[in-house]
Amino acid sequence: MTRKCAVALVVPLLLAGLLAVPAWASQPSVAAPLFSVSPTALNFGSVVVGASSHSQSITITNISGSTLTVSDAVGVADAFVGVSRCSGKVLRSGRSCHWTYKFTPKALGFVQEETDGTLNGQSYALTFTGTGLPTRRIRFTSNLITSGTDLVPFSFQIDTVSVPTAVLSVSSPLPAG
Repeated sequence: MTRKCAVALVVPLLLAGLLAVPAWASQPSVAAPLFSVSPTALNFGSVVVGASSHSQSITITNISGSTLTVSDAVGVADAFVGVSRCSGKVLRSGRSCHWTYKFTPKALGFVQEETDGTLNGQSYALTFTGTGLPTRRIRFTSNLITSGTDLVPFSFQIDTVSVPTAVLSVSSPLPAG
């Protein structure tokens, strides 16, 4: 009887606004995260249009306290492509795997793209930035004096393939000797 009486008293008081519901009772429960995703932003710097940057990794760490099989889909943004080394992997608590991304600019200028997805139902969001640079060409043409007074024309061209690397290609043979 006491239990019925308490319920019968509380419900009318709640409806009348004379009794407040405790904050903990009205808050939806939030699941604890299963994974740590770090970093969530990658900056690839400057890359020549059409070339690919060096790879950068995002680390996925199991922080759940139990062993989990990873179910993921790597987010792909237009100029940024990723590969998962995590899908289907069994990770004990505290262990990690990686997503690897590259930047291949398709046009000149600054690019920022965002993608999101889920990792065993846990949401994540990633931001990627980079800048597309033009291909630079430097041409040099000259004459060399070989034995005696003979002049031999030669030229070479330097094409920047990615910053700061340069490739030297000789467009006519250099004189022997």
